[in-house]
Amino acid sequence: MSICNKSPRKPVPAWWAAAVIIYNNVDGSFEGTLGTAGSWVPVVSLAKADGEALKELGTPNITLVNSPITSASSYITNDGTSMAAPHVAGVAGLLLTLDPGLNYAEIKAALIDTVDKIPFVSDKMVSGGRLNALKALCSISSVPGDLTYNKNVGLDDAILGFQVLSGLNPYINPSYLPLCTDVNADGKIGLAEVIYILQEVAEMRSP
Repeated sequence: MSICNKSPRKPVPAWWAAAVIIYNNVDGSFEGTLGTAGSWVPVVSLAKADGEALKELGTPNITLVNSPITSASSYITNDGTSMAAPHVAGVAGLLLTLDPGLNYAEIKAALIDTVDKIPFVSDKMVSGGRLNALKALCSISSVPGDLTYNKNVGLDDAILGFQVLSGLNPYINPSYLPLCTDVNADGKIGLAEVIYILQEVAEMRSP
């Protein structure tokens, strides 16, 4: 393992080291690349401060794992407003696809009034809870039997209802389905909803 300062004039051939850590020669994040393709050994790039701190340790034991970037490994976990903003904006866009006529106040109410309340954040955020996209959709589409929240009752709703009943779809949990679609007010999505949907599709229900 070799630790060196970034320099485009000093290539890193395979015979020079088993692996190389290159740190920036200016403050800030590492910028630039290794240039053209060649017989490079595994390389890790660091900021200037991190590289200098590592050199101060002398010759520590370092394990370098060389693994290709995949679609899964290229994702990171993050938090804060940088993550909250795109999630909320995405649900707002989802609401507008369902009802393009919604105004600002209606979208805001749909987002804030349907959160899952969390006591720990009750005094830290205006909503006092966690965004719930499904409940937000339900709040603007309360058509009985509309399990897919597209303001229409059709066979897709009946299929979803059967999947809920049978447990065939592992991504659907009856307890997560908002009760605006609960046609018999028993607190769950069940056979009554499926029968209601099928009657609507077959136009068997009285207007």
